[in-house]
Amino acid sequence: MACYQVVCYQLRRTNDEGAQFTYLNLPRTTSASGSSTGDLKRLFFANPLDGYALMGSGAPTTLEVTHDGAQSSHREVIADSTTILGFSATRSELFAVVAQCSTAMVCKNYRLARSSLTART
Repeated sequence: MACYQVVCYQLRRTNDEGAQFTYLNLPRTTSASGSSTGDLKRLFFANPLDGYALMGSGAPTTLEVTHDGAQSSHREVIADSTTILGFSATRSELFAVVAQCSTAMVCKNYRLARSSLTART
């Protein structure tokens, strides 16, 4: 795995209680002032295949999504002026607390958003 940054993170998975690990693809991150993980805010897997990485400096602006166990991913842009403040998932649904936030993270219009994981193609 090539890394061209000062700090490089690795994503590894085990199916045998840690006896062996497989390297997986971690979303590309960029440096962010005051953060040891750059613009990676949160990484979460709902199950062995479906994973989500919340990305962005300040207010998170994108969501990296994988449906094949991090072999590949695609970027979903969060709606304009909407910030994901937190998220979690079950085996079949992704839940997110979203709001309209300024760059200073002053937020309003909080709501709970839900997306089905079973509806993907």
